[in-house]
Amino acid sequence: MWSYSKNPSSSPVDAVRFIIGDTDEANPLLDDGEIEYVLKNHDMNANESAYYCVVSIVARLSAMVDKTAGKVSIHYSQMVDHYKLLMSMLEQYKVQEIVPASSCTTDMNGNPKPPVFYKGMHDND
Repeated sequence: MWSYSKNPSSSPVDAVRFIIGDTDEANPLLDDGEIEYVLKNHDMNANESAYYCVVSIVARLSAMVDKTAGKVSIHYSQMVDHYKLLMSMLEQYKVQEIVPASSCTTDMNGNPKPPVFYKGMHDND
C-alpha cells in the first residue's frame, strides 16, 4: 500500500516520503510497510530512517539496467546517481558505528588503560 497526505507532519511515514521525495503516487518507490519497518528499526526517527530508505532504493535501482527502444530511453543509472547524492546528504543521520573496544582509552571503571604499544616492549630483560 502507498499513501501520502501531502502533510509531512501528519505521520512519520509521510515525513520520510517527503524527505526522500517519494511523493508521486504514479511512481512509488517504497510501500508504507517498508517505510514503517525502517522507522520501527530506527526508533521512529524520520531523518535516520530516510537515509536507510534511500539505501534500499539505491540497491533496488542499481539492479536495473538502462533501456532504449527506438527514440525512448529509460536511464535508471541517472536515478541511482540522484539517490546516491541524496544518500550522501542524509548520511549525517545514519546510526554511528560501534567503536571497537580496542580504541577505548579507559576500562569499564574509568581507569586509564595501559598503552597497547610502548617503547621497549620487545626488550628482553
